[in-house]
Amino acid sequence: MIEKSSRVCFGFVAAVLLFSMISTMPHFASGAISPDLATRLKGNTTGIYYPLYSLSELPQVLAAKQAFPNVPFNVNINPASGPGTAPSTAWTSAITQLKSAGAVVTGYVPTAYGTGRSIANVEGMISSYNQFYPNMLDGIMFDEVSGSCSKFTFYQTISNYARSLGYSYIRANPGSSICQTDVPLFNHIAIYESAGYPSESTLASRTFYPQYSKDVVGFGATIHTEPIGYKISKVGLYHRPDTTKSICCISIVL
Repeated sequence: MIEKSSRVCFGFVAAVLLFSMISTMPHFASGAISPDLATRLKGNTTGIYYPLYSLSELPQVLAAKQAFPNVPFNVNINPASGPGTAPSTAWTSAITQLKSAGAVVTGYVPTAYGTGRSIANVEGMISSYNQFYPNMLDGIMFDEVSGSCSKFTFYQTISNYARSLGYSYIRANPGSSICQTDVPLFNHIAIYESAGYPSESTLASRTFYPQYSKDVVGFGATIHTEPIGYKISKVGLYHRPDTTKSICCISIVL
């Protein structure tokens, strides 16, 4: 087993060449992608997603990106279960360093599945990111995204609001299946979040395979406490045991 520090493990660095997450640029997700952001997304190349919830992990994330400059990185910052109540010079510095290293940086916004938070509450958090870190973040990561089709208007409204502020890259994390009607709202959708690898049937079902190509929308899976070994298939990946290494909290683009 490879030793890890907090959520970051050495396997994370070692697995960057094997695992991936994020870098699709959908044609139908609203909002123009700037040339700079397009360069860091690297087209529809697969890459790494990392949830940066502690600044203590920043040096290791930067080291991984610098070690593998051609691998797209999407780093999601989470100052205080959202933007917090005031700007932070430490987080400002972190965003600057990450973007200078070539990472795409998004801000964490919980949505409570469209029931526990109002549209105004969610838009308030998006607005706070815009005020605290003006012209710095590339996009927003909506967590706790509902899989119910009844929440389409909720997610359409908050996505449109984020894009109106210049956040052209929107990631959704239902961690499970999502209503197909909601797919065009987002640039990337995390459809699996668990220990263990998803089955091919799960991946096919949750990505609506083969309807969407990576040029249209990215789908990802967050896998933790599992051996690195895997095998790519037409719809994603499936398990091939390799007990000599382990990974923690890495997402992949399918």
